[in-house]
Amino acid sequence: MTIDKKTKILDILNDYKLLGFDFLNEINCVNKIEDLVFSLPNTIEELEQYINHCSLCDNYKQKIQYSNSVGDIYSEIYIVTIEKISSKELMDKLLSVFNTNNKVCFTPIIKCEIPKTINSKSSDIAICKSYIQKQIEIVRPKYILALGDAFKLFFDNSYDIVDISGNLYNYQGIKISPVLDPSFVNKNPSYENKFEEDLVKIKSSWKI
Repeated sequence: MTIDKKTKILDILNDYKLLGFDFLNEINCVNKIEDLVFSLPNTIEELEQYINHCSLCDNYKQKIQYSNSVGDIYSEIYIVTIEKISSKELMDKLLSVFNTNNKVCFTPIIKCEIPKTINSKSSDIAICKSYIQKQIEIVRPKYILALGDAFKLFFDNSYDIVDISGNLYNYQGIKISPVLDPSFVNKNPSYENKFEEDLVKIKSSWKI
């Protein structure tokens, strides 16, 4: 048995132990991580513990720390990003628009905070995608603000984010709106007014 397969078996055993299993009758060691089917916990506390022990992609080897949600995880408003927002100024700006009694949750799709010199692969995002989808399934927020490419997590489309920013959509009964990624706006200052106007437009369409 190769070291790679042994590692995968240990990962699977750790995952099942975390879910409360004491033993398994049979383990099917898959060759592709995409083929690994596992059932995620149904509570936020167990899900976060599961994520904190995740080793399903290479990011965990280089992580600085795990990127958990910031704010009220049971909030009615979710602000979803590809990676963790590191700018307090940006967080404060978004809070000033959407904050209602401090009930806002910032949550990144990629759950490992890795050095900025390393780019996450699409396969890594696909794995983490399952976690954020499960989190939303458990909490059922009323509103989701998706920054930039984070919107593609919810809808598989080829629309240019500039064209759909500020619009209102429905995701499994949840109001969701895409908005320009702040990093894009920083590189293209001419879009700053649109970014701010779209935030106001979104809040108005959400009726909050």
